Amino acid sequence: MLASTPFTNAHRSRRFLEFAVQQTLAGARDSVKESVIALEVFDRTGDFDGRVDAIVRVEASKLRMRLSEYYHGEGAAAPVVIEIPKGTYVPTFTSRAAEVVQTPDAQPEKVSSRRPRNITFIAAAIVLLIVAGAGAWGLSRSRVAARPSAGGIASIAVLPFLNLSSEPNNEYFSDGLADQLTDALTQVDGLRVVSRTSAFAFRHKALEATEIGAKLRVDAILEGSVQKAATKVRITLQLIQTRDGFHLWSQTFDRELTNIFAVQDEISHAVTHALHFSLSEETSRRLSRRYTRDSEAFDLYLRGRHALDTFRPEAHVQAAALFQQALDRDPKFALAWAYLAVAESQDIFYGIAPPKDIRERIKTAADRALQIDDTLAEAHAILATVESRFDWNWTGAEQRLLRAIKLNPKSADAHLVYSQSVLLPLRRFDETMAECRVATELDPFYAQTAHCAPWALMMQGKAEQAIGELQELQSRMGGGAFSYGIIFALMHAGRDAEAIAMIERTKPDPAVLVNRNLPMLGSLGGAVGRMGRTREALEIERLLLSARRTRYVPPGALCMVYVGMGRLAEARGAAAQMIEEHDPNAYYLALDPMFAPLRSDPQFAALLRKTLGLPF
Repeated sequence: MLASTPFTNAHRSRRFLEFAVQQTLAGARDSVKESVIALEVFDRTGDFDGRVDAIVRVEASKLRMRLSEYYHGEGAAAPVVIEIPKGTYVPTFTSRAAEVVQTPDAQPEKVSSRRPRNITFIAAAIVLLIVAGAGAWGLSRSRVAARPSAGGIASIAVLPFLNLSSEPNNEYFSDGLADQLTDALTQVDGLRVVSRTSAFAFRHKALEATEIGAKLRVDAILEGSVQKAATKVRITLQLIQTRDGFHLWSQTFDRELTNIFAVQDEISHAVTHALHFSLSEETSRRLSRRYTRDSEAFDLYLRGRHALDTFRPEAHVQAAALFQQALDRDPKFALAWAYLAVAESQDIFYGIAPPKDIRERIKTAADRALQIDDTLAEAHAILATVESRFDWNWTGAEQRLLRAIKLNPKSADAHLVYSQSVLLPLRRFDETMAECRVATELDPFYAQTAHCAPWALMMQGKAEQAIGELQELQSRMGGGAFSYGIIFALMHAGRDAEAIAMIERTKPDPAVLVNRNLPMLGSLGGAVGRMGRTREALEIERLLLSARRTRYVPPGALCMVYVGMGRLAEARGAAAQMIEEHDPNAYYLALDPMFAPLRSDPQFAALLRKTLGLPF
């Protein structure tokens, strides 16, 4: 087990498991308790107080995750299951006998699944293996006489806090507190804070602090747990140096939920103090900034943020409803107005409403946020999206984004919007790539940020380079988030056979896409049309035209299908409709190499120059 993947580099979990198993099997169950484990396993001193320092509880949660990962993977056939039940640190041992064995005459014989009588022998074998592999506990462990100072910490990531509440649905609350602490720390001058989306990519990942630090390129991580019960909350935090995994600071906060804002202020200041940052009066004021005093409105806001970050279909609709409920309680909650605008902007990607309606909803919410608080970088960034993608006011959008970045230089979203919605359409490619690098540095594990540079390369006609970067990202980050980008890059590179092979592997269902994502359906139609699969392209055209009878269908979806099939006159007609409606993706008509055949027509080119005001 200790040589398996979940435990190979998990030094703390290995030490924890070795100690707990050996002591239990040696008959010293009483020593497998929090205070002893803290001293013997985690090198704490005699003044250890579990109410203040939660290292044992947090590491026990990680050990349970690693055990589960082991038994669902490499240890699926292991004869003995070791568990650390919640509420105790004393391990249990259960046999997992095979369901069927072969008797000497080769006839299958059922075997009882009850614990065998020789479990003591199995347990003794475990002890011998542990001792042989790692040496006796008292001889193999090492103590650290002194811990390093937190001075010199210039970058940090706030990991998602463990939800130790009895209700799994309380995860929104633990996530929200981590998110609020992340936002607060961005106000500290001289401290680089990794964005929430990248830090939260390590949720439920059984990785050591040193590994996470290397992946996020930070000096320290802040992890913790939240236990919420009725009107009380216990928040336990640990600051860990990623260079060597040392715990620099830990503290537990037992507070009443009736004043959650005061708890947030206290925690923010405690963490910055632990990081040895001296705060100016202005920074301290920003750190303690409150956007609402209504705890119920704040709770609804946290629920909305949690819904928005799930990226599920229709999640943005649920999030918008929760933000609106928060605003019904406190109409002056500026941050809720800003994120209502963010939620409404998601319709840009799904094409389910006319551009005029989407623009109005985004602009109304963002304007309201700025009327209440004109220093909100989030509101300026989303309003700049309206000015660029709907209004084609490139100068105004750039000025607003520069202000957003000045207000919050650590906002990955502001840098991303500046890159993709202003600099890229204006073909200021060097600046585009520079902003992509900044956004990726701040939020390296967010798929949309990671796509920034490869997408810009595609628009510059450097599809082969984009393919290489996207494939490397997919290999490093895993999942299917980059498949769509790779397909597009292959199409831009003229590698149609490989693109269609990837489409076949993803097996998108047009009948599903027509109800969920019309722009993606149009892209699929363009791909199969370009590859000569006319029957499938015609079927997608039919689905889109049929959907028009009952709902809004963005003309850009049909434009992509017509371009793929080489029906350029119809494609230009659909493109002209995009311009007339102020489609938020219309600027690609002047930018994307895939639309170059449309721009070859002088009359259409003149329309583009007159309306969009973009170079091409």
